Amino acid sequence: MDLSRSKGAVTVNRKMMLGLTVAAPFLFRNSARAAEPLKIATLPVDASALAYYATDMGFFKDHGLATDFHQLSGGAIPPAVVSGALDVGWSNMISLTAAYKRNIPFTVIAAGGVYVRGNPTSGLFVAKDSTVRAAADLNGKTIAVDALVNFGQFSTQAWLDKNGGDSSTIKWIEMQFGEMPVALAQKRVEAAFIGEPFIEGAKDTVRILGAPIDQIGQRVMIGAWFTTTSWAKANPETLKAFQQTMAESAAWANGHRSDSAVILAKYSKVSDDTVRAMKRIAYGTKINPPEMQCVIDLAARYKAISATFPAEDLIYR
Repeated sequence: MDLSRSKGAVTVNRKMMLGLTVAAPFLFRNSARAAEPLKIATLPVDASALAYYATDMGFFKDHGLATDFHQLSGGAIPPAVVSGALDVGWSNMISLTAAYKRNIPFTVIAAGGVYVRGNPTSGLFVAKDSTVRAAADLNGKTIAVDALVNFGQFSTQAWLDKNGGDSSTIKWIEMQFGEMPVALAQKRVEAAFIGEPFIEGAKDTVRILGAPIDQIGQRVMIGAWFTTTSWAKANPETLKAFQQTMAESAAWANGHRSDSAVILAKYSKVSDDTVRAMKRIAYGTKINPPEMQCVIDLAARYKAISATFPAEDLIYR
């Protein structure tokens, strides 16, 4: 499949040559910026895939950015940004919110994946033969989540508490998504918060009980691109170019689901058939504070942070 973009033929005339002469300082500036690669890291998942699309589609290059690109685990990215080993990284919004409240100087500079109500890219699942039919049936039971004190746990707590259950009675255990269907079948857990692409692979053995993130908002920012405030202040041109790149990448990915699936499969090592069949995240073309605020409020409600705060405080201005 040809993923290249046609930009059309260009005829160079005297007027265009004059324009190029006037623009020369800016062209040299972009070249100089590209000589210092932007050190960036993300995860091999749908919600954080904008940098993959920007790499393969040439958006970074179009905006004068060379990149030193890394694929890391979620827990490794924030410490690397703090230390300066990375310039920019992707992280989930709960982690960024908690870090901000601990006075770690992170600031959000571009939107990442956005969960849209009615398109459940994650859900609360039980075994197909489970007797659990309602939230209250899980009171006192064990539920698996991919990370404790994070999105899966808090959104599931919100779902339980809104639908007649009592999240304070639940025993939470941490487990990788890929292990959850087997744990459900073996009755080691009563329910599990599972995200794509593992839902697609488990559809023959599990059934959905609810869509917890639907309880949080109509549109919920799952994660964002961030840096430190000191790096952002010291690198305004690179920052602007990165933001423009992510906006272009998001717009392209939202409008080219089939082509973006090819790139996602390449970097995530998930089969092309699975990526095409699974539900896909949306991407924010700009930072929308309400999509962050609902996550911040959720973190405060379930004591990940001491108190809520305005989403604008976490966004770089």
